[in-house]
Amino acid sequence: MVSRYRPSEAVGAWSESLGSESGFVSEKYGAKMEQLSSLVAAGADEVGPPRAPRASRRFATPQDVLSGLPAPTSAVPSLLDVFHNHSLHLDATDLVALSGGHTVGLRHCVSFEAEADGPGQGHRRAHPLDVRTPDVFDNQYYVNLVNREGLFVSDQDLFTNEATRPIVERFARSQRYFFNQFGVSMVEMGQIRVLTGDQGQVRRNCSARNPGSADGNLGLQWSSLVQTVVDAAAESLGF
Repeated sequence: MVSRYRPSEAVGAWSESLGSESGFVSEKYGAKMEQLSSLVAAGADEVGPPRAPRASRRFATPQDVLSGLPAPTSAVPSLLDVFHNHSLHLDATDLVALSGGHTVGLRHCVSFEAEADGPGQGHRRAHPLDVRTPDVFDNQYYVNLVNREGLFVSDQDLFTNEATRPIVERFARSQRYFFNQFGVSMVEMGQIRVLTGDQGQVRRNCSARNPGSADGNLGLQWSSLVQTVVDAAAESLGF
């Protein structure tokens, strides 16, 4: 793989700007983080720009999104079915690698937390998905699974299932291997139902469509986004 400057290296430098309580990025780096998230999510660290813009003017409803997500009680066969329904290129290795995203983030699962905290309490709390190293993107998630400390059925079954257990064990042994495969799987997932021509846009803000998108304005173009992120990342790293 060709070695090159990686904008995602700036994520660590900027992560200190995140508000621990509010979850919002600071004013100083807010715009840069929004732009960086688009770039990194597309896998541009390793392979350059995606083959087409990502976000569509055919906006999905919350119901559409939720219907395509597996439940936290799903076992490996069900998870693989979901993957195969979205892309024939995604396999068990991709499933295990992408599940490693649970090494960071919070869970808001009413059914899970209500059992632990008592009726009416679960929805009020947010807890780390990785209780060992909740603020670090590493391979601890897989170590947790080997130690039978997975929080959800959909997590722990990756180790229980004979087809995916060897993959979990390898990721638990080698963080480098997990990182490499995570990048590959992210790029692969990013090619699902890619839009072409004028069907989409690169969002300035990952959580909202660009102003003017309804009338066909594609907003931020890819070349402009790359330059903006590279300049901002270089500045934050002292280059």
